Amino acid sequence: MLRDIYQGAEKAFERIARVMGEPLPSGSDWHQKLLNQMGYAFAGKRPAVIQAETLRSLDEFRRFRHVERHRYGFEFEWENLQELLTGANQTLKLLIADLEIFCNFLEQLDEDEA
Repeated sequence: MLRDIYQGAEKAFERIARVMGEPLPSGSDWHQKLLNQMGYAFAGKRPAVIQAETLRSLDEFRRFRHVERHRYGFEFEWENLQELLTGANQTLKLLIADLEIFCNFLEQLDEDEA
């Protein structure tokens, strides 16, 4: 579940970048670059998709996902897992709120073009 929080957000971010005509980052740190990209306005085309607090919170889940994929479970720091579990609902609330604001931006953009 903890891994899925970030993976779901990342899939949405990839789709946003494609739809908005933005380049997708590459390289070994592309996950971090994509997350950061969503935290900034893009060349006057769109506002930031997520706010700074959401970015910071999702970055914790991104780091967990990396460790989960590249290490064994016995290497987890259980205190950190507890913090992620405790903060999961708040992170999802922040993400949903930011994505709703971004969807409103897209709807307004669509209305302006019509």
